Order: sequence, then C-alpha cells, then structure tokens
Amino acid sequence: MQETARTKRRLLFGLVAACLLVVSALVLARPLTLQYRLWLARTALGHRDVSAAIRWLDAAAQIAPRRGEIAFLRARAYRKLARPAELRAQLLRAAELKYPIEKLKREETLMLLQSGQLPPGHPAVGALMADPQGDAREIYEAAVQGYLESFHVAPAEMLLDGWEADYPNDSLPHYFRGLIYASRQSWTEAAEAFQESLQLGASRPDTRLRLADSLREDYRYREALWHYEQCCDGKETAEVLFGRGKCLEALGDAEAAREAYGAALGADPKHFAARLGLGQLEYSQGEYEAAAKQLQLAVEVNPADFYVHHSLAWALLILGEKESAREHFKSAVRLRLAMLQVGNLQRRIAKAPDNARLRYDIGAILMANDQQSDAASWLRSLLQLEPDHRQAHRALADYYAERGEAELAERHRRATQ
Repeated sequence: MQETARTKRRLLFGLVAACLLVVSALVLARPLTLQYRLWLARTALGHRDVSAAIRWLDAAAQIAPRRGEIAFLRARAYRKLARPAELRAQLLRAAELKYPIEKLKREETLMLLQSGQLPPGHPAVGALMADPQGDAREIYEAAVQGYLESFHVAPAEMLLDGWEADYPNDSLPHYFRGLIYASRQSWTEAAEAFQESLQLGASRPDTRLRLADSLREDYRYREALWHYEQCCDGKETAEVLFGRGKCLEALGDAEAAREAYGAALGADPKHFAARLGLGQLEYSQGEYEAAAKQLQLAVEVNPADFYVHHSLAWALLILGEKESAREHFKSAVRLRLAMLQVGNLQRRIAKAPDNARLRYDIGAILMANDQQSDAASWLRSLLQLEPDHRQAHRALADYYAERGEAELAERHRRATQ
C-alpha cells in the first residue's frame, strides 16, 4: 500500500512538473517568437529586402502591437522605399511608444540626406558620420543616393571610395559607381562596375538589367542579349523586351527585333524607347508610313526627345508631308541646341559644384524644353545652396501646381513673397 501511495505521489509530481513545463514553454514562446521575427526583419533590411522586412514586422506586430522598435524599423523600411509620408507616420508612432527620440531624429535626418535635401558639408551629415552608431552602411547609402540626386557627383565618388574600403563585400557601392559611369556614357566602365556588383551578390534587382544596357551601349550585343534573357527571373518586362529588340536589330534579325518591340509595347503601351525603336526599325526597312505612325505616337509620349523629332521629320519628308516635316526639324534643332547647352553647363558644374547660377540655368533650359521632372531636380539642388532663390521657388511652384501637388506649390509660392 505504501509503495502504491508513493507511486501515485510520483505520478502526481510528474504531472505537475509537466504542466509547469508546458506553461513555461507557452509563456516563453511569445517573446522568443517576437525576438526571432524582429531579427529576421533586421536581417532583411540589412540585405535590402524591404518587402520581406515589412512582412516580418507585420508578423511581429501580431505579438507586440505596441512595441516601439517595430514602428522604428517600419520607418526605416519606408525610408528605403522613399515613402516619406509613411516614414513620418511610423516615427510619430514610435515616439508615442517611447522609442528613443535620438534614434528617431537620426532616421529622419537619413531621409533628408537620402532625398538630396542635405548638401555635402551640412552639419547634420558630419554628425552622422562622426558617430555612426552601427549604421555606417545606412549612412553611406543615404549620402551617396542623396548626393547623386542633387548632382553632387564628386562628393558621392569620395564616399564610394570609403564605402568600398570599409565594406569590400558589399555590392551596392559598385552599383552606384556603375550609375555614375553610365551617366557619363562610359559604358565599358559601367559594365565592369555592374558586373562586380553582381559577383558580390547584387542587392538591387535591376543590376543585371543595367549591366545588359551598358553592354548594349558598348556594342557588345551578344553578351547583352544573354544578360537580358537572364533578367527578372524569366519575367519579360518592357525594359527587358526593348533591350532584346535593340540587340536583335543590331545583330541583323529585323523580324525578331520587331516582335520584341511589339511585345514591349504590349507590356507597356507608353514605353517611349520601344515605340521609338520600332519606328526607327520600320524606317530602316523602308516602311515609311508605318515608321511615321509609330514615331508620331512616340512624340505624344515624349515630346522633348531630339531623336524622335529628327526621325519623324525624315519619314514625313519622304512621304511628301513637307510642312509637318519642317516643324519636326525645327523641334529637333531646338532640342539639340538645348542638349548641347545643358551638357556644357554640366561640365562647368563638375568644376564648380556650388555655382547656383549654373544649376538655375540648367533647370530653366530643361523647363523650357518640356523636361520638367529633370528641371525640378536641378532647381531643388539649387535651393540647397541658395534657399531664398525666388526664381527657383517660382518655377517649382508652377511645376507642382501643374502636377496637382497643391501643398508643395503653396510652400514654394510663399517663399517668393
């Protein structure tokens, strides 16, 4: 009997211990799962996989909806997506949840830096770089992106040198260097930079596409064609299809090129380069009516391109439409002169990046030639140097008003008073 009682007590104690273990496991599971999901989100952000980071943060929020760190990391994700309104909303949320205010201020500064609103030498930039607090790669990326956005290329290149030295296995500085080479039409060097980025495990999904574009511009059509076929995990976007068309045309397969251009336009009917390419292909094949039709559609998409006016003028002239041809020749000459003026001013800015007048002149020329988006970028970069420049504010006020962005238009309009 005593043995039976002892056995029952052991069983009871074992059952109680097992229950305690189950309860402990349930109590510990939620915080452990939360930490694991936050770690996955931070890792995804480090690898610049923003969509995955947001998914893990959403999953973490199911466990701890009032955790300030989740709002802070969401803000960082939105910064990487260049969505300032969502970023600020998440920073406010993090502040409400008592997340350290200094970290929130740093993240907002990174957004200003990334969007080109803080020029080289700004005290806030110096403060970030003097005390990176584990965010050196974030600061490098935001600064280089912002300096390129505001056309401060030389400081961006200096930062890229430091970035590559500090993080030799990071693919992104090579990607940005490729963009700089491409903007200079140094296609061989651009291809080498994008190739290096790919070899290091490119974090930007368009790296291979940019490599293919650079190879094509460097007349290496078969190499480019191979990379176009590897792009986008087999998804044939309009950009990829257009690139394939240009390579096929250069390699002498006009029919395959026509098919590729048509597929690109099927994917995106307003793809200007594909429409221009198809029009020029039809012209080269002696199909002048078809060429004129495609080129007219291209003009409607982008009336500020020299090449489309020039090509359309010749097609119309051959078709006997002399008056229409004359108008497009005039547009081509005007746009070509503007391109030459802008190119000359850009070379002068490379030697004098703080010359506000040169930046205004570029913006004014582009604005007068239907290139409003590029003009606005130049004018915004000017305001970094001269925040009270009334002509720039007036031009930007008109630009934003035409786009229906009333708040921004009013802000610049007030600055002219």
